[in-house]
Amino acid sequence: MGAESWLVWTPSQKRALAYAMTNFSAAVLNNVFITYYVEMAVSVSKVSEGWFLTAQVLYCIWNSINDPACGWYADNNAVKTSDGVFQRRIPRIRRGGPLWALSFLLMWFPWGNGADNPVLSGLHLIFCLVCYDGWMSYTLVNHQALMADMTTDNEERERCNMYGAACQIMGSFAVFLAGVFWDVGSLWRFQLFTVLTALTSCVGFAWTSSSQYISESSGHTSSQSPKTLAPEMPTLKQYVKQTVSHKNLWAFLGMAFLQQFSCTFSTNFFSLFLTLLVGKFLTPTQMSLLIYASFVIPHLGTIALTPVLQYASKKAVIMTLFVLRLVVGVTGLWLASSLLNLSPLSLLFVTEVSKATVDAPVLGVIHRVTGSNPDSIASGAGMKMIAADEYTNTVDDRTVGLLVAVVSASLLLCRVLIENVCRLEPLLITDLIDEDCVIHKRRHLMSSVMFGAVALFSKPAQSLAPILGYYFISRASTTQVGLWLTALSLTFLVPIFVTVLEIVVWAQYGLSGSHLDFVKTALKHDFSHDAAAFV
Repeated sequence: MGAESWLVWTPSQKRALAYAMTNFSAAVLNNVFITYYVEMAVSVSKVSEGWFLTAQVLYCIWNSINDPACGWYADNNAVKTSDGVFQRRIPRIRRGGPLWALSFLLMWFPWGNGADNPVLSGLHLIFCLVCYDGWMSYTLVNHQALMADMTTDNEERERCNMYGAACQIMGSFAVFLAGVFWDVGSLWRFQLFTVLTALTSCVGFAWTSSSQYISESSGHTSSQSPKTLAPEMPTLKQYVKQTVSHKNLWAFLGMAFLQQFSCTFSTNFFSLFLTLLVGKFLTPTQMSLLIYASFVIPHLGTIALTPVLQYASKKAVIMTLFVLRLVVGVTGLWLASSLLNLSPLSLLFVTEVSKATVDAPVLGVIHRVTGSNPDSIASGAGMKMIAADEYTNTVDDRTVGLLVAVVSASLLLCRVLIENVCRLEPLLITDLIDEDCVIHKRRHLMSSVMFGAVALFSKPAQSLAPILGYYFISRASTTQVGLWLTALSLTFLVPIFVTVLEIVVWAQYGLSGSHLDFVKTALKHDFSHDAAAFV
């Protein structure tokens, strides 16, 4: 009897699973795309540097504006129909999901070779990025808004978020399989894999859009008399004016921008820093497992944190994650600098490499962990050509092993803590949507617009992170020592500096505790409370 009751899912659990299946599809498509599209463009399509840079600039602009545009269209169009806002989300996911999968496929079937026709290969990259991000935004803006529209109950929203994390773990396995089939010299097996990947993602989209448990959910509509409510949909000018006075939203946007920068920087440079700093001591299998773990562990963390949210506020949980990341960064910096016989500040702010700042033990460590030629390391550091034994023997296996462990653990832990905050952001946005509805006495939750507005302010960080990272790395790439020390410096500098800013900004966020309870109560009953108290 007990086993039977455990196997019986409640409608709320089935609704959460149906919602989470789109998370599965998103992980299947996006993890493969972001991992291989650059290498596909550069190594297979042979896109020229000029066209690649042009595509990235256009992608940055498009990536910033299409989310708010999709959000405004979704909410503005929905309130004008008899179906209402909530019911209009589902058909958009049903249509947008397969089109997203189709645009995912376009990337892996190039129109030509850049060596023969650079214009055609450049246009192909631009077309693929625009289509992919456009349909991804169209689908995900409506899917993210669906959670806010389905229910105002914190527990059910947290369940949706937890199930989404579990489904993303399963979807992330696609990037592990993709590595098995990826072969620049023989692409047909990878192309077949991407076709199967796209078809698999369509199953998840269909599950979400056809679930009776989502369709039967009533969503949120105000029970208050229409005379006391604001008009159906504000104009764009009115909405911008209302947003300017939303204090908690601006605190969240500041945090979201910094968080997006951290997430993107960590994603772009995780494998590169591992290779540069400790590549010789990690086998290809160990490297793959670390990269896969960096995708999966954050989702496991989301599942583990969900019960904690029943007893602690989301603001407190996120602040704790920030503090833990700062502790990891500072501890890693102190340990690494101690092992290299450098001061933490000299390691944190590497400006130049010279004999005055780099002694024999440092060169010995670099030789041991990278396997680089000793003479090239010495000459690159501005040191005289000395016998390799004079510095390779200045470090023992224990020192090198500890440094490898410190660097690997710091990179992985910082990435996991960064991603854990990202996984909780949808819950924060749904709270802001609720507060916005109460403050401005709206008839409907403006869910899509809010998610789009967050993307408008945070998405530019996706382009800023790799630009700054590659800028510092390119400046130091002229010498092996400079490149290694710069990578080590950025490993600790970015999480420490950005996390301090996040802590300062996040302290200004006030939608928590009794204030959040007040918002939830107002949504369930009426909006007769003084709206100024929420600003």
